[in-house]
Amino acid sequence: MAGELVAALDLGTSGVKAATCTPGGEVLGTGYVAYPTVHRRPAWAEQSPLDWWEGACRALAACPRRDEVGVLVATGQMQDVVLSDGGIPRRAALLYSDLRAVAEHRDAEEALGTGWAAASGNLPDASWLVGKLRWLAAREPEVVRGAQLTLGPAGWLLHRAGGRAVADVTTASTTGLFDAAARAWWEPALAHAGLEPGQLPDLGEGVVGELSAAAAADLGLPAGTLLVAAAGDAATTTEGVAGASGRAYAYLGTSGWVAHREEAGDGVPDPALHLLALAGGEWLRIGPLLSVGAAADWALRTFLPGLDHDAAASAAASVGPTRVLVLPSLAGERSPVRAPHARAAVVGADPGTDGVVLYRAALEGVAHSLRAVLDVLGAPRNEVLPVAGGGARSALWRQVLADVLDMRVAPVSGDVAGLVGAHRAAARAVGGPEVAPLVERIRADEVVVPDPSAARHHARLHPTHRGLQEALHATFTALATEQGADVG
Repeated sequence: MAGELVAALDLGTSGVKAATCTPGGEVLGTGYVAYPTVHRRPAWAEQSPLDWWEGACRALAACPRRDEVGVLVATGQMQDVVLSDGGIPRRAALLYSDLRAVAEHRDAEEALGTGWAAASGNLPDASWLVGKLRWLAAREPEVVRGAQLTLGPAGWLLHRAGGRAVADVTTASTTGLFDAAARAWWEPALAHAGLEPGQLPDLGEGVVGELSAAAAADLGLPAGTLLVAAAGDAATTTEGVAGASGRAYAYLGTSGWVAHREEAGDGVPDPALHLLALAGGEWLRIGPLLSVGAAADWALRTFLPGLDHDAAASAAASVGPTRVLVLPSLAGERSPVRAPHARAAVVGADPGTDGVVLYRAALEGVAHSLRAVLDVLGAPRNEVLPVAGGGARSALWRQVLADVLDMRVAPVSGDVAGLVGAHRAAARAVGGPEVAPLVERIRADEVVVPDPSAARHHARLHPTHRGLQEALHATFTALATEQGADVG
């Protein structure tokens, strides 16, 4: 091993976070680099793997003592279609949020039948990879044929850096290609997707190789650094926030979720939740929302152009709870309903409704969706709810969450939960000292308490918000049909 320090990467939807850390978990320095998502048509979402690589190089360059690093661990977004040769991408990656292949997905549901849900432990979803791979095979067969498939930026980056192509079982659980009970690839889905066995990544976590000399020169780390694959972002964030406990928490990133760890899944697919495998035979029960920070960004651009989130939050804090209901589903939804055609909606605006109210209502709308997920999870409401992700830095959003959920909430180190979870995974892989999860570091003065009046207000509105997806389902479907009329 080249050195004693650990470098961690968390390749999210909006950008890559990097940190160098001591073996015990002290963060010595961090870096962050954003990269773009390209929406060439409605419901399409693509990123360039080369942007992931360049972003990782630049983010690591901001971290100190890189010459002392002996372990590089990576986690990141899951459920992407990344096709490459020796780490060289053949095309842009199709992200988890890309919903172009609805028709191909429906064909797959018909072909694979009820066994698909039984094998995966989840209801089939248009975000799964089978439909996307068939869409690509019909239009870009030379891109798919013989390519190495990886399932997100972390797996691809480690492969390019000199490691084996791997996929952890949590990420595999999100693809529709996985048999959850057997913890193995599911042959009927692979056959329908047109995949050959050699195209699939190995299943597993831990040490996957050593950093090559060429990659070391790019990343600014010592050649021979051990490469460690952590689980996908949902699992590593859970690990970073709650450790090995079953504590529920919320995550506010570009997308977001409410989740907790379980020792045993019941194997019954739930339309509001996803059941993801964890290493060691455990399970992650998660209710993911596709647009969380993305909904806040949209509201800022649309209703308060020219302001940043801090200025918008300062203004919105003064108006108090709103009577406007916002559905945050900008590009389909996964939870608390599965609706690939769902879109955002604003209900209840009147002549006095201004941009500040609409911005706050968007945050409240996300919180109402998270409350619906918490209800389905059956998570205890008397515990402090840890809140991770970039949105956790916002005092306004923390108060909105506390009021809408009618729970005490507390931020857990802003947006570094994934890095902490990845570091915990690296410590297990190389026998390093255990790193404490963030829930053990919450201070009493960080806990946000719901305002009783605001909590009662939102409790009255919540059933109406909960019914909006069903009430607008036919509208969203009709709009999607019209948009798709000229989409190839």
